[in-house]
Amino acid sequence: DAIAASAPGDIVVVRPGTYSQFTITRGIQILGEPGVRVAGFHAPSIAILGVPSGERVVLSGLNVTNLNTYSIWVTGCRGLVHLEGSLIEGLIGTYDSTLSLTDNRIAVDMAIAPGSALDVVGGEAIATRCTFIPLGFSGLEVPGIRIRSNGGVVLGECTVHGAPAPIVPGPTASAAIVVDWGRLTLAGTTASTVAAGPLTVTGSIGAPAIRVSGIASNLVIVAPSANLVPSGGMPAVLGAWRSIPLASLGASFTGRVLTATVQAPHASYAMIVAGPYDRPAPWLLPIDLWVGVQNIALGAGPIDPSGAYSVSHPIPALPLGTLAALQAFILDPTGVTLSTPMLLRVD
Repeated sequence: DAIAASAPGDIVVVRPGTYSQFTITRGIQILGEPGVRVAGFHAPSIAILGVPSGERVVLSGLNVTNLNTYSIWVTGCRGLVHLEGSLIEGLIGTYDSTLSLTDNRIAVDMAIAPGSALDVVGGEAIATRCTFIPLGFSGLEVPGIRIRSNGGVVLGECTVHGAPAPIVPGPTASAAIVVDWGRLTLAGTTASTVAAGPLTVTGSIGAPAIRVSGIASNLVIVAPSANLVPSGGMPAVLGAWRSIPLASLGASFTGRVLTATVQAPHASYAMIVAGPYDRPAPWLLPIDLWVGVQNIALGAGPIDPSGAYSVSHPIPALPLGTLAALQAFILDPTGVTLSTPMLLRVD
């Protein structure tokens, strides 16, 4: 009822309890207190449809489950959809939309309905400190993340697995990420893990950590520091890809202090900026620019011997639901490049 009565820009604060499936068609924020659960069955538990440009949907602090289909389904949204601080026990599907997932409390973990934990069909998706674990059927490759229809995915400090075991034992092991058609950028330190599903039968059958189709326009960039774990003697990446040093940005907001750290051992200098979110703008491949033109520099300085630069910045009191985009500009031997982006609530 609160969603039905809402207007763009409204915030719905949800008390603890279990709620049935619902649909969002405009830019509102759903902020759950601890103990909020959303459960669906025949339809997606949360469907986000056709959000107009200039509006944004924020989902925070939710436990979302579905026994039969997508837990969260996002389609045809010109405005941003942002998910943070939530446990998603099911599948996330996004079609021709812009999606961001932030905070290490997000776990797309052991989907009840078999399928990829995150299915990106067109559009853009960024994820920071997230875990993606799918559930597979015998004989089918079910990756943690699948990219289709010229979609783009940027991952920083994430863990992605292929299906850990089919429901019925069989000979198929799953790659962690499958790029059917699109662009994948995987940054991060060795904390970023992309692991194929384990073997389900004894023998040489296995899967790469990342499988890339033969479409010529595919672009797969993997930082050398990322931990790629294939199975059964397969290569780490099967298909065309490039290994390029990439900077990974992480941040947290506690006690009105915003702390951000960029990992860039290959670089000499970094500047971290924050500002309003903007639609992804092409920069220097493979990472787009996500901060708007009106931003502030949180700090700038040399990369320390550990390969990192950190800054803490006090933030004044802001309205509930304030969402900021963060990104770092990096000076390295190739010139000025960008880190992974990150979206974070700073209210």
